[in-house]
Amino acid sequence: MSIFVLFATRDLKMTSASVGMVYAAGGFGGAVGAYAAGHFAKRWSRGRVLVTAPIVGACGGAILLLASGSSAALITAMGLFFYSLGETSFGVNMQTCRQEVTPTTMMGRMDTTMRLCFRGMASLGALSGGYIASRFGVRAAIFGGVVGLCLTVMGLNLTRLKERVDAVVGPLDL
Repeated sequence: MSIFVLFATRDLKMTSASVGMVYAAGGFGGAVGAYAAGHFAKRWSRGRVLVTAPIVGACGGAILLLASGSSAALITAMGLFFYSLGETSFGVNMQTCRQEVTPTTMMGRMDTTMRLCFRGMASLGALSGGYIASRFGVRAAIFGGVVGLCLTVMGLNLTRLKERVDAVVGPLDL
């Protein structure tokens, strides 16, 4: 996402107003994901949401690669909507799981550690995205990000995360 504006303006030739509308669609997807996260978890279990919501996010990222020509703004808006929907739904459920299993006295330490890990990885992702974009082009960097999302999805689905979360957290009472 660190190079998305370059992708939208240079590769897709979108205007600043179009980029703003695309970001708004992404923000709306995030709001929908945050609102629906608990409902998804109640309907399918929190563990299942944790392994499937990133699939929605990765598909949203992949949609970005389909953007071109006069429909670029619409396609990228759709891509960012689904990316944000999946990532936010995952984030809300993961944060909730961590808070449910962490003792209150350890909550600050746990949250600080997780933020350090996620923000540290985001910094490395932005750095590598910038390097790939400068060396191979912005579309290649977007593609690399999508590959990274897909590898994350595969990793999550190869673990027993779903079963372990559902065993520890149990059914939801929303």
